[in-house]
Order: sequence, then C-alpha cells, then structure tokens
Amino acid sequence: MKAKHTPGPWYSKTKPDAAQGLIYEESTGKNVAVSYDPADAALISAAPDLLAALRSLLDLVPMCEAGDPTRWLAACEARAALAKAEGES
Repeated sequence: MKAKHTPGPWYSKTKPDAAQGLIYEESTGKNVAVSYDPADAALISAAPDLLAALRSLLDLVPMCEAGDPTRWLAACEARAALAKAEGES
C-alpha cells in the first residue's frame, strides 16, 4: 500500500525574521506543512524528490540478499525508509 500524499514538487518559504517556514505544493499553492525550524523546511520540502530518488535507486538494487554486508545493510535500510514513507511500517 502506498501512502497518498500531496504530489510534489514542494517548496518552502521562510521569512528572515521568522522562526518558522511554510512548505507548499507548487501548482496549487496548497499548504503541506509548517516547520518551526527554518532548517527543517528545506528537508521537508525535498521529501517528494527524495522519495522518487530512493525508489529509482532501489529499482537498481536487488532485494536484501546475501552478499556484500555493507550493500545489503544499505539496501535494507533504504527499503525500510521507503516503507515508512509509504505508510507501510
């Protein structure tokens, strides 16, 4: 099951004198999230791009199979992060 989220791209706006950022969807301007730390706003706004990149990378990596332990661990961690993002964990 894939979680349904507001499609990207997302952008963030922060005011220089404010301690929060607004994350919004590009085409509609829909508010996606509010960050109370401007540094988090950039990370949150990158979420759809990071999710798409992770899916693309995992298409190139075989399932968590025996072999190089470092590659195996990285692939398993990436699959767990993807499952979390998609609401499966």
